[in-house]
Amino acid sequence: MNLTLGATVPIGPTISARLKDLLVKNNDPDSLPTVADYLSPNPQPLTKFSGALGSGRAGQQLTTVPCANLKRQVPGSGPFVQCTSPGTLVCSQCLIVKYCSAECQKQHWKKHRKEICQSPLLDASWVPAWFKEKRQPQFVGEQPESPVPRHLITNYDITLWGNTPPVDLLNLEGNEGADAVGRGYKICFARSQGGDIRNLVHTVNSLPEDFTGTLDILYHDQKTIQAGHTLLVLYALLNDELPIDEAAEFAVHLMYSAALTTPMAAYLYRCIQTIYGAFEGLAGNPFDDAHKGKTYDAKLPIRGGKTLEGVHEAWMLGLFLEQYVSDYKLKTAQRKMAKVMQNPKREDFAERFMVPLEGEHRVGITHFRKSGILLPFAVNAAHFDQPNRLMHGNIGEWLARHLAHPLSGWTVSDLRQSGAAHGALPTDIWGCFFFHVKDQFQTFARRVQKFNINITVATLPRDGTPQRICDGKFAAFQRGCFDRIDMGLIVDPQLRINETLKSWIPLLNKEKNPHAAMLMQINELPFHADAAPNLSDLMFTCSKALNLDLRRIGKEGQTSPSLYRIMESVDAFYDNSDAFKAYFRALGVERTAAALGVRARDVHTIHPQRHGVPVGSPENAVPNLSSAEFYDLFTLGSADPATRYVEFGVVI
Repeated sequence: MNLTLGATVPIGPTISARLKDLLVKNNDPDSLPTVADYLSPNPQPLTKFSGALGSGRAGQQLTTVPCANLKRQVPGSGPFVQCTSPGTLVCSQCLIVKYCSAECQKQHWKKHRKEICQSPLLDASWVPAWFKEKRQPQFVGEQPESPVPRHLITNYDITLWGNTPPVDLLNLEGNEGADAVGRGYKICFARSQGGDIRNLVHTVNSLPEDFTGTLDILYHDQKTIQAGHTLLVLYALLNDELPIDEAAEFAVHLMYSAALTTPMAAYLYRCIQTIYGAFEGLAGNPFDDAHKGKTYDAKLPIRGGKTLEGVHEAWMLGLFLEQYVSDYKLKTAQRKMAKVMQNPKREDFAERFMVPLEGEHRVGITHFRKSGILLPFAVNAAHFDQPNRLMHGNIGEWLARHLAHPLSGWTVSDLRQSGAAHGALPTDIWGCFFFHVKDQFQTFARRVQKFNINITVATLPRDGTPQRICDGKFAAFQRGCFDRIDMGLIVDPQLRINETLKSWIPLLNKEKNPHAAMLMQINELPFHADAAPNLSDLMFTCSKALNLDLRRIGKEGQTSPSLYRIMESVDAFYDNSDAFKAYFRALGVERTAAALGVRARDVHTIHPQRHGVPVGSPENAVPNLSSAEFYDLFTLGSADPATRYVEFGVVI
């Protein structure tokens, strides 16, 4: 579709508040805004972009943690700007930030001491408000309410970020073998969890260095906004206009930051123009009945002469434009983000998460929840002065849920290792996270450029996608073609798991690849520790592993923060394999799988059956972790200890 000026902006039977405002401004309630109203009143030709898209105030990239001091741009006057020297001296009180010299630390001390070093969150004796006030916490007997209201045009029931450790969906070494590097593979991320490309990136980055085969990837997300995020982030990272390191830093902020610098926002707008100008065959109003049920493609050239393809239904393109080319200001976006992330009615939910954290990590996550910008702790973000429209709805609504944070699910030990290479302290876990994701994005972009990899991002109705593949609607994908399918988390398995198998297993490459497999996650109450007959014994085991005193907890009473910590962690010590198998049998999954020529594997070859155990472990294995490993995976990393993974493999 060529988004020529004068084409009408797609809207549905209802109309957003912003569109109403535009109509009123135009004094013509019967006239619909045009694409020109959205894109630009004076569109400029798309010449080569020359802005600087790094995180620094002048657009410079971050390669190491800078000095935390803020200096006058002109001695004695002018705005404060970040000292550009690398940080080498650690603040001995907070252990989070660095300075380039004793002089810089002295200059910054008054501000830093008040805001950070004297923060009560650093204190090992910190306790949540509900315990100090001797009251029942808000989360007892109550579920967190959705922070995002139903919108007039679409329901923003989305997940901005995943919450499980990255998966290498191929794991060639453990399946086809080291001699299979020259083959062709097709894989499908069928129901991606959030607009988060961590599994896609990790799979590509885990390919052997000598990989000479082909890899065709279908990334499907039935949730419109999430798929739009994915397409934009991938294009920003993979189009060859920017150097890879600059594109990677920009993509980090598109993915995880609530605000952008002005050059970043301008380049995002440029990407939107390019992507949505590439959809072919669609004219007029995408909500017109003539387009109902039709899909439209955009083929975008990317690094190494490869192609990034977008496949969407017509009405979805209208929703993308409504969100991405909106006109709210940063203050509006910040106010609406704060209304969700700092909602006093949800304070206990946030503090429950912070109870087991180390003091420095409590300070870090509190800082992120306020700023919403992913940077090393000491970096001044005042120049991030534009809203990131991928993170907000079309009138500025914050799209993440109240307790969501992008660190969730990442392998913390990997983050620390990446951070150390760039001078980030392990206490500055958000700085470590920034450098880790940037490094991963750089590796991913170089591999897409080097290897024969093509990616298709599709947003189609959940139930219709397998049939469209079988009907030949995708040039690269057909019935029986996929070597791996990742179904993500199966919501409401009682209704959907058998239907999911019936719809997707026929797409698996069972005839030609004995290693072909489908991976899915399930997390249901029947196999949680709450239902275990030996719950009291499990709680005792859990308390010992976490170095918690049950006698002290008993004296503190039912509002003890440590008691809730045990209840949230006890699933890690529960062998839920028998309960899980009984749950599967009751649903008839084994019969359905057998009829389709697959079975649930007893020993996995792609991903462990649960978090905290190695691939290939027996099904009844439970995590055997040190206290530090447990903290990294389940506490700070927020991996869910009750989630089970299932691999359906070919019956040979």
